[in-house]
Amino acid sequence: MARSKRSVRKAKTRRGIQYSPEQLKFRQRLQNRRPLEKIEATEFSRTHAITVPLPNARPHGPKTAKVFLVGTHHYDQGSADEAASLIDSLHPDALILELCEERRSMLRAMSPRTAAPTPKRDLGFRGWLAKGKSFLLEELIRQTESKLRDIFDIGGGREFFAAAEAAKSVSGCRTVLGDLPISETKRGLLATLSRRDLVASLRWLAGLDDGSIRTYLRQLRDDHSLTTASLLSDALQAENPGAHRVLLNRRNEALSEAILNAAYDSHTKPSPNAAPHSPVIVAVVGRMHLPGLLEQLQLSTQDFAHAA
Repeated sequence: MARSKRSVRKAKTRRGIQYSPEQLKFRQRLQNRRPLEKIEATEFSRTHAITVPLPNARPHGPKTAKVFLVGTHHYDQGSADEAASLIDSLHPDALILELCEERRSMLRAMSPRTAAPTPKRDLGFRGWLAKGKSFLLEELIRQTESKLRDIFDIGGGREFFAAAEAAKSVSGCRTVLGDLPISETKRGLLATLSRRDLVASLRWLAGLDDGSIRTYLRQLRDDHSLTTASLLSDALQAENPGAHRVLLNRRNEALSEAILNAAYDSHTKPSPNAAPHSPVIVAVVGRMHLPGLLEQLQLSTQDFAHAA
């Protein structure tokens, strides 16, 4: 029986891995992508720095701001410790968190203890398909958080609490929740993902009980390189471009805007007793945001204009 054109096209491989035509085009774009420029290493393993210009800078004032991006793993005490240490060291003018007002409660409810495990619920493939998409998405979020707490033996989002607490001791430091509202992100996912996509993700989570997979996930947690963050982001883009757009691209735009606004406000509206200086901004974000956020900052600084 002759193979269809579609099946022949999908059979194209690279290094023994099958890719769809769309994925092959994406990988070609990756090869041609310009490398990130002006990214500065720091003494902190999870942190990268970038200098951004200040629009309408005063004649005798600073012309640039320094932005430090802490790329964290949400289930890692080391990420929380680094975020707090960086703030204690830099005394920034503003702290940007990958949170929104709808999730502000995370800054009040964080506890040093690991959260209690969530009861498992498996309705089977047909049972899950019978549920609505909103139910499936909420269940996917609930089970993902529970599974990661179990694997890493720690509650998620600890770095946000640690950073916010450290910022309280820095005079004049403002804490800004710069992420898109979680309700908007959920609406985007519901518009992008099919019911079968959500069910497949729920069933994939069940495979994380395998010991070798858990070991691999712990190794990924301890790999702080920007290259690994780029690979993880690229993998999501190749697997599901729509989810990548909702979970990373749109949120990176919001985070970039929050960072640049904070830099500009710190320049034009400094603390009453602060001496003239180049603004210092610290942003604490999940590591998969790092590559896209660094690129977004570079693009945004070319034409960033914000009314005072």
